[in-house]
Amino acid sequence: MDKPIFKIILVIGIFCCVLFNKPIKEALFKTDVVLDPASVVTYRNEYMGFEMSVLENMTIDASLEGLLVRIENQETTLNIFYDDFSNDIASYNEYIEYSDNFLKDNSNIIIENYITRINNKRAHILSWMRRKLSRIEDDKNYYYSAEIKLDKNRVYTILGKTNQSNLDEIKELIKSFKIVGECKKLNIPDNYFKKCELNVDENTEIAYNQFFGDEASLSWGIFDQFDILDQVEEKIGYNFKFILKYQKFGTRVPMDTIKENYENGRFIELSLQNDSTDEIYDVLDGVYDEYLIRYAKDIK
Repeated sequence: MDKPIFKIILVIGIFCCVLFNKPIKEALFKTDVVLDPASVVTYRNEYMGFEMSVLENMTIDASLEGLLVRIENQETTLNIFYDDFSNDIASYNEYIEYSDNFLKDNSNIIIENYITRINNKRAHILSWMRRKLSRIEDDKNYYYSAEIKLDKNRVYTILGKTNQSNLDEIKELIKSFKIVGECKKLNIPDNYFKKCELNVDENTEIAYNQFFGDEASLSWGIFDQFDILDQVEEKIGYNFKFILKYQKFGTRVPMDTIKENYENGRFIELSLQNDSTDEIYDVLDGVYDEYLIRYAKDIK
């Protein structure tokens, strides 16, 4: 009697698994344009171990070699990243899956999403567009990314954005990407991070130097676990100085929580967390301006 129902449930379950875990299709990487040879030059980066074609009018910022190279002109920006997960829990496949999480909401329109090969290297191609932001002049709202696999732990990511709806030019540049050597360790210039003078009151300066100054020891924090915090501290024999509390946009500053924890020697770190990518676009478009001004005043 129950068998037909069981079969229906089983079929629905299998259908849902296929629908929502559908593998990304494989396709040839091709474009419909040929770039003018006079407008293209070959850029070779020995430090990061790659070369590719770039447009002659593009500028190159390689100040963070080993991690990132930025190549851009007025219409297009290309960021080339290198990641090595050898000493991490992540892998190439997990990196792609996590990177694509933003596609789960409807804030972006997917143009292409497939697996291909670029100069004999496996690559995941994803392109999408979002609504234009009213406050950004010549907003680059078309995106194109390629995650190029070296092995299960190492990957180059090319993330391009442009104000042009035709993505063939970006595709043609990415198609030229070629591995020519090993990427060396991150190279940060001595003057890259500039030390800023604190413009704060005396109590804030004392707390900053105590916990974050050059001579400060490592301090651990914990996510918002107020209901079990005392039990956790007693069990591990450590009193947390920092509590990380996440809030949704539109919620008020939790003043009572801040005051109560401050009296107990703890600092609250507040983070406003978006529910969707679209909410980020709303923030950039000024939808939450009045709310953020009021939030800042309440903290002050």
